[in-house]
Amino acid sequence: MIIELKATLLEKRDPELRGNNFEIQPFLLQVGDKKLYLEAVGMYSGIANGINEGDVVFCKAAISSNPRKDNPDKYWTNINLIEMQSSLNTDALTEDQNKENDLPF
Repeated sequence: MIIELKATLLEKRDPELRGNNFEIQPFLLQVGDKKLYLEAVGMYSGIANGINEGDVVFCKAAISSNPRKDNPDKYWTNINLIEMQSSLNTDALTEDQNKENDLPF
């Protein structure tokens, strides 16, 4: 399941290596009056390249529940960031698309 949210990027923390040397990029986001700590894992760890703390961002996060290896009747749930875009980039894209649609014919 994918959820989408608009947030302010409060902190872009230092990447970490975990498990079998896969990279984790932690983020602290402000969504409304709540602070959320979320991580981008593995191939998604670079999703915030070019995005600065304080930027308003649009994010997608994947929620997954998996059975535990030691007891398949119990589950663990992950919520990981899979996409992050600065609102500055999406505003510019929207403006470009609007210009393309303003054709004189």
